Amino acid sequence: MERVYTRAVGCCLVLVLFSGTLEAQDLRNYRWENRLVVLLTPDLQDPVFLRQLAEMQGAAKALKERKGVVLTVTPDGYATGLDPVKAQDRKPGKQTGAISRMDPSDGFRLVLLGLDGGIKLESREFVPAESLWALIDSMPMRQREMGEKGK
Repeated sequence: MERVYTRAVGCCLVLVLFSGTLEAQDLRNYRWENRLVVLLTPDLQDPVFLRQLAEMQGAAKALKERKGVVLTVTPDGYATGLDPVKAQDRKPGKQTGAISRMDPSDGFRLVLLGLDGGIKLESREFVPAESLWALIDSMPMRQREMGEKGK
């Protein structure tokens, strides 16, 4: 009986400890699967953000080829994909975990996260898609991917 009680208490404790980090799983779900191009902006109408988003939309095929996913973070929520204003995709409210540490209120910023989740590039200015592709294509894991495709 004591063993069952201990196990039940342990399960409850795990649920309580991890319930606050469920939303934080959002970025972890991409690790080793996708490279993230995170666009932080104080406003979806910010001119630099709009230019960067248009650049990503125009290069959607190249982005997909490189396992890229765009994540837009604003002060009131975040969205994945190339259309950050689609209501069904936006996740409003206060974020937790890694997303909560991304502060979009101090101006536009692009952050490229590699497959390992590490920051590979951070810029407060527009970044041409070709520059992103050159950086990604120089990464060891991407080199391996391209080598495997060539076989």
